[in-house]
Amino acid sequence: MNEQNEQSFGQTEPQNPTAENQVAESGNTPSQKPEFVLDNNAIMALLSYFGPLVLIPVLMKQTDPFIKFHNKQGLVIFGLLAASYILSGVIMSVPLLGFAIAGIFGFINLALAILSIIGIVNVVQKQEKEIPLVGKFANMIHI
Repeated sequence: MNEQNEQSFGQTEPQNPTAENQVAESGNTPSQKPEFVLDNNAIMALLSYFGPLVLIPVLMKQTDPFIKFHNKQGLVIFGLLAASYILSGVIMSVPLLGFAIAGIFGFINLALAILSIIGIVNVVQKQEKEIPLVGKFANMIHI
């Protein structure tokens, strides 16, 4: 072997060090998408859309505006959900009337679940977008 082949054979350095370093710093190969990571604020904001778990950020007195924004909307959704369950329990105890109106409460609960999913998507995308019908009431809450 000649001297140049020996050097290239034992060479372990990349041909394009700047591109290799960028890939190593980001932790991704150029063909991969960036990894999805939730920080603590996003996790606390996500709790706002899981029913009674909305109380965790409230009780922990979170001061971050992102968490407060989503927590207010979550409180409105949870309040509407609790009212729906209570009203459906009262109305279902009335003969004949309860079964006629049961479908309405099922629709209300489905709508509230969809609104919660919209809120979850907004948190994952790190956006402070008002949820339809809920955002106006959430602005009235001061926590």
